[in-house]
Amino acid sequence: MTEQMDRAVRLSTTMVEPRRDVVLYPLKANNPYYKLKQSREIRLLRVEPGTGSDLITCSLGHASLSDSPSYEALSYVWGSTEDLKEVCCDGYSISVTRNLHEALQLFRLPNRSRILWIDALCINQADDMEKTIQVRLMGDIYKCARSGLIWLGNAMESDKLALYLLESLYALFQRCAGHIDMNEARPDDEDLRYAKGKVTDAVRRDYASPGLWSALNKFYRRAWFSRVWVIQEAVYLPNCASQPTIVAFGPHTITWNKLAFVTQGIIGLGLFDRLQSSHLPDLGHNTVSMMEHMRYTLRKSNFPSLLAILDSTRESRATDPRDKIFALVGLLGVKTADIPSLDPDYTKSVSQVYTEVAIETLLRFKTLRILQAVSGKLPQYCCDGGISGLPSWVTDWSRTSNRNLETWHFRAAGEEEPDLQVRDSGKILIIQGKIIDRIKNLMEHEKIVQNEIDPGVSSDYTAVLRYKGTWYQSCIQMVSTLSKILTTGEFSTRSQLVSYPTGECLQEAFWRTLICNTTIQRKKPTKEYGKHWLALHHIYSQFQKLLDGQQRSQQPVLDVIDFEHAMDTFAGGRRFCITENGYMGWVPQRTQFGDIICVFKGGEVPFIIRPAFFKGGRLPFLIRPTAKYYELIGECYLHGWMEGQAMDRDCFKLVDIMLR
Repeated sequence: MTEQMDRAVRLSTTMVEPRRDVVLYPLKANNPYYKLKQSREIRLLRVEPGTGSDLITCSLGHASLSDSPSYEALSYVWGSTEDLKEVCCDGYSISVTRNLHEALQLFRLPNRSRILWIDALCINQADDMEKTIQVRLMGDIYKCARSGLIWLGNAMESDKLALYLLESLYALFQRCAGHIDMNEARPDDEDLRYAKGKVTDAVRRDYASPGLWSALNKFYRRAWFSRVWVIQEAVYLPNCASQPTIVAFGPHTITWNKLAFVTQGIIGLGLFDRLQSSHLPDLGHNTVSMMEHMRYTLRKSNFPSLLAILDSTRESRATDPRDKIFALVGLLGVKTADIPSLDPDYTKSVSQVYTEVAIETLLRFKTLRILQAVSGKLPQYCCDGGISGLPSWVTDWSRTSNRNLETWHFRAAGEEEPDLQVRDSGKILIIQGKIIDRIKNLMEHEKIVQNEIDPGVSSDYTAVLRYKGTWYQSCIQMVSTLSKILTTGEFSTRSQLVSYPTGECLQEAFWRTLICNTTIQRKKPTKEYGKHWLALHHIYSQFQKLLDGQQRSQQPVLDVIDFEHAMDTFAGGRRFCITENGYMGWVPQRTQFGDIICVFKGGEVPFIIRPAFFKGGRLPFLIRPTAKYYELIGECYLHGWMEGQAMDRDCFKLVDIMLR
């Protein structure tokens, strides 16, 4: 026992610049994981000096967060558990992933020990109860660290170019920072637009090389930016000038503050959109921007809502699907974290965790927005298998989804409050609503424009134009079935002569539907916005002639980009549809002919539902308009039904809709 105590004391005295004396507890003689007993007790790892390929040796000691121990916290991606390396910890050989092994080789010091907190080694991963307790402390562990280390992974050939571009843009943005906020978006401010234009011109002049932006693209595609756990870690790591968080990739380093500043400038100026062939929504630059926004709001004690943070991290990945919830709890604030369903508990199944979150959100917060997060993607467009056994109305957070509809100006149910209840041990959701229409015609799923075009297509302007032009012509052909006088060749003129059920001309209803009646600036478009559509219509209608060189576009480029960006953002990944009553809209990919459109009380948007026994096609007359149980397919945009019209019409009766 004396030897163990001496080892703990040595660990304490070798800590770099301790804030105060640290209480450390002796290690168990025959096990590297001595049981944690106090509520804020953690383990710290002392990494012994070494260089190059020397064996990594380390030891574990215990400390209490209440005593402000001095340590550095590491944020990294575990990597493949099939590729393991050995380290020596307290005399025991312990397997760690290659990525962690490389991080330890880089960050250990040559002539003195270094005190680190690393989840894979400081938490007993075989003890679910300990994991549950330590995950609850995760936010505090990173907040209390003396400094932070971020390991993005080993070197790539393109890293030097990426670092050169980051450093160059940092210098350029710094020179302009006193004049403009490049992350500020005020589309009506001509002075701001002019100033941003000057900076963009400088980037185009000096740093427009495709090789540079390709290298930066690869940098932002590193796995670290895609993992859900790193969000909380990066948000809480200290970033003061004297102890900045260091981001390392291979032998290269950059401070987090510098990376975040450049990243926000890139987004504010739209440089990836301007200098790459297509919009790349899943690049890590969006993750960095999200992290910085959270850091800013948390400094003001403005904790984000549960739904807001779940939506913003939807594309992030986790090895354990339960971590899509548990990894975010520390960002939600005390009140939300006290909700039992959010308390990390690794003894619960994934299905139980997701179902409890859905029920808690629906009943406690009285909002249906969590139903909008239900993924309506077709299996072939999902890169993950999903969780089996979930009720259709429970969001599977392990699967990616399309961007939710912007609901700030939609009130499909007017001012009605939700009327719902949960039965059958969380399997059945009963919610009042009105059935308003059915799907009559659907875009073929092969023609769906995905939110991110395949890289092999996006790098070829000709392929992009053909891809989107074919998609657009499919929409025009479907709308042309609404009137005998319409033809695809003369749609832009004849569509003005046809009336839509709302009283608008069909042309206006169509272009508003294409962008879900929302501009890229998140505003409701004026009639003048129709001119932007005309510019895009000319290009997409004549795309084959443009490709063949028979015709040149004379349309204003900015108008086309503005409208197209809104269309890609809000309609991307959805299927165009025509309903039995002649309405147009965008529906989830999984929608089938005959599916039902309804408006739930308290819902901001309509939803697609399907009788639980229904396999597609026209519904038999005898079972219309109701069934006992329904499956929730997902949210939809239906032009003419987004502003409370369903609740204002007595011809539609309120019924209990039972979702399972």
